Amino acid sequence: MVMKARKLSDSPCIGKCSTSVGDDICTGCLRSLSDIANWLMWSEDERAMSNIARHQQIVTAMQAIHVTNKERLAARMNELRLRRTEGADPRVWLFEALSSSRADVSQFADLVSQPEQLASQWQTAKRTLIENAMAFA
Repeated sequence: MVMKARKLSDSPCIGKCSTSVGDDICTGCLRSLSDIANWLMWSEDERAMSNIARHQQIVTAMQAIHVTNKERLAARMNELRLRRTEGADPRVWLFEALSSSRADVSQFADLVSQPEQLASQWQTAKRTLIENAMAFA
């Protein structure tokens, strides 16, 4: 079964919201509580712009991670029944996959240029993204 790709204006929610346990920033999708609460009131263009900004932050934080085969990454995500945002940088797809509860680093290590460093690079990128999101919330 092929998983339907997310549109750029779709919610980036991955069903792993940490705002319900008191976080100001969701560690799953990196949105603030305010962004989550207002999402449905925003226009499609506003939602797309929010996701574009979020994607740029993800790509910057994950710049040390180089996906070697975008097609294989898409296929792996499909095998694991993980949605990805159509047209996004493969590092955004990897972020979406690794942020979910249904995937771990070992399932994607063979798809990056430095597999032995993926776990530490992922942890560093995720920590940076959360810290940056909290600074601007």
